[in-house]
Amino acid sequence: MKRVYVLCWILTGLMLAVACVFFPWLPDEIAVQWNNGAVSNTAGRWIVFALPALTAAIIGLHTLQIGKTETERKFQHWFLMVPILLFGVQAVILSNAMGYIDLCSVDFWFAQTVALLLAGGLLLLFGNSLPKLAKNYYCGVKTPWAYASDDLWTKTQRFSAKLWCAAGIVIMLLSFIRWDGISAVVVGIVLLIFVLPRVYSQRLYAKTRKP
Repeated sequence: MKRVYVLCWILTGLMLAVACVFFPWLPDEIAVQWNNGAVSNTAGRWIVFALPALTAAIIGLHTLQIGKTETERKFQHWFLMVPILLFGVQAVILSNAMGYIDLCSVDFWFAQTVALLLAGGLLLLFGNSLPKLAKNYYCGVKTPWAYASDDLWTKTQRFSAKLWCAAGIVIMLLSFIRWDGISAVVVGIVLLIFVLPRVYSQRLYAKTRKP
C-alpha cells in the first residue's frame, strides 16, 4: 500500500515539475476543451498548476479515508489510475499549447471512438471486480443501505456489476456510431449506473425491514 502512495506522490511531483518548466513559454490563454475540431473552452495558463494541485488534494483525502481491510489493500493499486489520468490530461493540454500537437486537426469521430472504447472497457473491468469486494468503506458501489448487512452489500455489488458490464458493452458499441447525440446517450447511461444500484439497494433494505 505504501508503494502505491509513493508512486502517486512521484507522479504528482512530476506533474508539478512539468508545469514549472513549461509555464514561462505558455500563452496567457490556453485551450482546455475541444469539440468537433474546434476549441470550445480556454483557461488562463495557471490551469497547468491546478491539475497537480487537484491530484495532491485527491491523494491527501484518500489517505485520510483509506481503511486497513484486506479488500482495501487488495484493490489499492487501482488508485494509481487517478494521477495517471490527470497526468495524461496535463500532457495533452501542454502539448497542444506548445504546438507539439494540434488537437483541432485530429478527427473528432476517431477521438470519440477511442474515448468511448476506453470508457466502456474500464466499466467492464471495474464491473467484473465488483462481486469480489467484501464490505468496506473504500471501493465498490457504496450506498447507506448496502452497509446494513453483508448480504445486502453482496447483492448490491452483484447487481451493479451486471449493470456496469452491460453499460460498458453498450458504450463500446456506441463508439462505432457517428451520431451527434451519442454524448447525451452516454451521459444518460452513466446516470443510470449511478442511480439504479441505489434504488435497488434501498428496496432490498426496505424488504428486510418489513415484518
